[in-house]
Amino acid sequence: MSNHAQAAKTYLMCLAAKSAAEAALADAKDNLIDAAENAGTTTVVVSGKAVKLTDAIRRSFSITAFREAVSDVIYNATVKHSVDSKSFDRLVDNGAIATSTVEAVVTGTAYVRVNVEDATENVVVVPEADAI
Repeated sequence: MSNHAQAAKTYLMCLAAKSAAEAALADAKDNLIDAAENAGTTTVVVSGKAVKLTDAIRRSFSITAFREAVSDVIYNATVKHSVDSKSFDRLVDNGAIATSTVEAVVTGTAYVRVNVEDATENVVVVPEADAI
């Protein structure tokens, strides 16, 4: 197997391990919650680490209602906006956003993205390295 193919195989194995670890972590959390309820306490110390369960609320906000209820200063201090890149690209492609605007407002940072798809007959096959 070529170095490229081996590296891709390793990457796929790590993706599978990550998925399995995330599922195991979710199961462990469920077990921890059940065990804490049975023990009647939310904190336990294991291997010098205190593990504590805390009830929490994940919040979502009505931006429209918030905007109407507070001053501009408070609104601007608390609401952070971001650009939806897919919508941005679609508007650039449609000509609604000028190239000069794109150049003025976009800064790119290079990185390598890995896409994993089911293989088809159109996929380039990497030749195996010659045996030494």
